Amino acid sequence: MTLSEYIQSLYAYPHRPAWAKPYDPTVAKLIVERYNRRRAQRTVHRKQNWYQKYLASGHWATFRLAVLVLSGGKCCKCGDVADHFHHLHYKSLNRERLRDVEPLCEMCHANEHNVDLAMKQVGRLAEAKGKA
Repeated sequence: MTLSEYIQSLYAYPHRPAWAKPYDPTVAKLIVERYNRRRAQRTVHRKQNWYQKYLASGHWATFRLAVLVLSGGKCCKCGDVADHFHHLHYKSLNRERLRDVEPLCEMCHANEHNVDLAMKQVGRLAEAKGKA
């Protein structure tokens, strides 16, 4: 299956997220070129945990590129260039659907993780308070 066929199959998905834009072959070509340049510049570390290995896999590379094309290469929060992807959960790792990830710029991704961290800390505080 070619990348464009894969992207078209994702458009058939009934729960397509709001950030998915109409398919534009010209934009898709530019995004693929940018993606390939950035991927060639990445450093591969010898010691990788399972998640880093997954992010280096062919499956993730194809899915990530398809999401980039579907989003028009834009962050779904602010509209800046999407460089990162935020997994909303890890239950479907290696079989993600469009609704499982969000294309984000670096700043929005950092903010998203800070919110996640803050919510975990609030939950821990509430648990500790309930035990006391």
